[in-house]
Amino acid sequence: MARPNRNNREVMSESDIRSTDKKDTTFLTAIYARLSIEDNGIDSDSIETQIYYLQKHVKEQKELELISTYCDNGMTGTNFERPGFQAMLSDIKSKKINCIVVKDLSRFGRNYMEAGNYLENIFPYYGVRFISVNDNYDSLEVTANEALALSLKNVYHDIYAKDISRKICTLFDVKKKKGLYLGRFAPYGYKKSNMNPYQLEIEEETASVVREIFSLRIKGMGVIKIARWLNDQGIRSQSCRLYELRKLKGTNGEANALWSGSSVTGILENPVYCGCIVERKSEQSYYKGGKKRLIPKEEWKYIENTHEAIIDQGTFIKAQTIMEESKKNKKENHSTKQEQTENRLKGLVTCGYCHGKMMRDSGYFTRDGNLIHYRLICRRKYMKQSVCNAPSVLETELISAVSVTVRNQLIVLADLWDLGIRYKKQVECQEKAHGIAEKWEHNQAVFREVDIKALELYDDYKRGLLSDSEFIYAQKKYEEQKNVLKIDVKSLKERQTEEKQTADYEICLNELLQGNSNNSMTGELWNHLIDKIVVCRKKIEIHYTFCGEYE
Repeated sequence: MARPNRNNREVMSESDIRSTDKKDTTFLTAIYARLSIEDNGIDSDSIETQIYYLQKHVKEQKELELISTYCDNGMTGTNFERPGFQAMLSDIKSKKINCIVVKDLSRFGRNYMEAGNYLENIFPYYGVRFISVNDNYDSLEVTANEALALSLKNVYHDIYAKDISRKICTLFDVKKKKGLYLGRFAPYGYKKSNMNPYQLEIEEETASVVREIFSLRIKGMGVIKIARWLNDQGIRSQSCRLYELRKLKGTNGEANALWSGSSVTGILENPVYCGCIVERKSEQSYYKGGKKRLIPKEEWKYIENTHEAIIDQGTFIKAQTIMEESKKNKKENHSTKQEQTENRLKGLVTCGYCHGKMMRDSGYFTRDGNLIHYRLICRRKYMKQSVCNAPSVLETELISAVSVTVRNQLIVLADLWDLGIRYKKQVECQEKAHGIAEKWEHNQAVFREVDIKALELYDDYKRGLLSDSEFIYAQKKYEEQKNVLKIDVKSLKERQTEEKQTADYEICLNELLQGNSNNSMTGELWNHLIDKIVVCRKKIEIHYTFCGEYE
């Protein structure tokens, strides 16, 4: 029997909300609070204070029923890729809430283009009421003047955020040029000076490990073997030390305590160990657009003699030469003729002994490149034999066993699921994807037109057809239009992908339920059907994603 959905309360559209007296309507309300790193420590605006203030406001409004509280602590307001906000957005889409309450607009977001898109397009589309308490703004009762005032506040917060971003970036550049270390944690082998937190000092206990790592690599030992040697010697990794010092949060400290090939490589390739600091490996600033850009290694600028070196320059160069030769040989030795297969079990298989993830090995091939087999091995056992007793398992055997079990489960579910309804859902998803694709093409065409007009605008200005003020005003309008279109195009593309994936999933599932599919299940379909696979020595446990739909 289908399990009733406790959250399946009717959520009204915005047109319904506007046509109903709010005193007679119950709004399923969410509180949203945010605190950026720059605000941290200001008691009057702490997360706890914001939530208490908003809870009090919601209790005073009889038509508001508090359903959930979402918060993003230490998150910037210049974009909306925040865990708490995304969780709230997901609940909006699933119709669990239809009202959002924030302390003020700056807590909601500081990017006026994206904030405006949510307030003017996305929230009305989902029928969501938006309340900003300190701004005395309620989208249910908004007037033209209030809407204008809110837009101006959006612009102000955006300009403020960009100004802060510019000042912070300038300050960081100055400090870097002075050779100050600005990392959150000192690199392995060093500690931050008690007298000056921007100065690195050698920590002899771990520095000796760094010297040994360089020595072993120069002697010809590979990074994986070095990592295993460190683990077998019981030498604590950087992440283990940080967990012990409680500088890293979480409950999975033990699982992250082992050395790995990547952590050893990180040490061997870091120039900090020969006494210099890289001025900038990447750049990201909101006032320049906010996107992170990795700076190519050949463009790095080194600031030398900023702190005491653990190894000499010659040792570091030798290690780099060996690393580069190793990468080159690995690339040359990797046969392009080797048979490639889809890793359908990627991310799904868990070790039944240590509960860590299991991974597919590099495979065994014939000289002609034909695949013999892949094995799945416990990641932790791979790095240190003594931490786990889990055996490896042949990928083909596991896939075969899981495939049979999943198909049998689907045969049982075929009797419970209405195939007609599932087929209707498949068609609906296909139609939605097609409609979104058409709208996306239209917006792309409009964007190109606006781009052309913006270019023509400059030609008109050069010919004296526009004054300075007219050119600046028109240019600003075109830029605003282009930014809105960019956001819409991105949103439509994401929605199109989501609907297409759902439609493809429904097609495969319908074929499997009806027994019409002779093809093996793809990794994508497995990820839809399976939450995780737990492998023990004599049994396999399969946890399905759909088991909660039926009792």
